[in-house]
Amino acid sequence: MTTTEHHAPRELAEDAVRRYATAMSARDVDALTALFAADATREDPIGTPVATGADEIRKAFASVLPSDGTTVEFARGDLRGAGPAVAFPFTYTATPPRGPIARQRGIDVVTVNEDGLIQSLVAYWGAEDAD
Repeated sequence: MTTTEHHAPRELAEDAVRRYATAMSARDVDALTALFAADATREDPIGTPVATGADEIRKAFASVLPSDGTTVEFARGDLRGAGPAVAFPFTYTATPPRGPIARQRGIDVVTVNEDGLIQSLVAYWGAEDAD
C-alpha cells in the first residue's frame, strides 16, 4: 500500500516542503537527507553539479549548512504547481554569531514520489539574488 492511497499527490508535496523548510531552519542534515528518495536528485543552484542519491545529497547539505553557531531561517512562500510537482519562493537567512547576516532568495522546484519523498529538487538562484 502506497501513501497515495491515503493522500493526494499535492498534499504529499506540501507536506514534504513543510518538513524540508523545518529541517533547513534547524540545519538538520539527517532530517533533510531522510526527506529524499534513495535515487533522488538535487541541483542547487541550477547549473551546478547534480547530487544524486542519499550519500551525495547528505554531503551537499553538510557542505553548505553552517555548523559554527550560525542560526538559519528558511522561509518559504506559497506553493504553486500541480500534483506531485510544486514551486515556491524562499528566503534563506543565515545569522552568524559575529559578522554580517547573509540572505539568499530563490525559487525551489520540488517533485515528490508516490511515497511522499522528494524525488527531485532544483533551486533557481544566483549571486544577484543575495544581500
